[in-house]
Amino acid sequence: MSVSRASPEHCAGLGLVELIVAIAILGVTLGAAWRALAVTADHLSAARDRVLGQWVAEDALAGLRAMRAWPEPGQREYEVSQAGRPFRVFEQTSATPNASFRVVRIRVGAVDAPGAPLIELSGFLRFGAD
Repeated sequence: MSVSRASPEHCAGLGLVELIVAIAILGVTLGAAWRALAVTADHLSAARDRVLGQWVAEDALAGLRAMRAWPEPGQREYEVSQAGRPFRVFEQTSATPNASFRVVRIRVGAVDAPGAPLIELSGFLRFGAD
């Protein structure tokens, strides 16, 4: 009884095709994983900027309250740094129907990315607050 075997050239060719397909699949998989990693890093960076922007807005409002400031109605714009990152702060002060209060709207955005603010915060100031 004789067993027929495939020639070595035939086996090597089949293995090479399989290897090329496997490398192609691996390349596509690694490319997708790399893209997912990049998207995650972008989202992490944006979340960090929003948290820092929130801190900037809260600091601005707390600073007005701590100084017992009574700003005139109007707008003011300035830049601050938080954790080494520059932010642009827009404060808008408005009168309220009750003359003892003012409403302050604070918008914080990244200096290098003008456009929509990262965060908006509103608060009230009371005249003669203790």
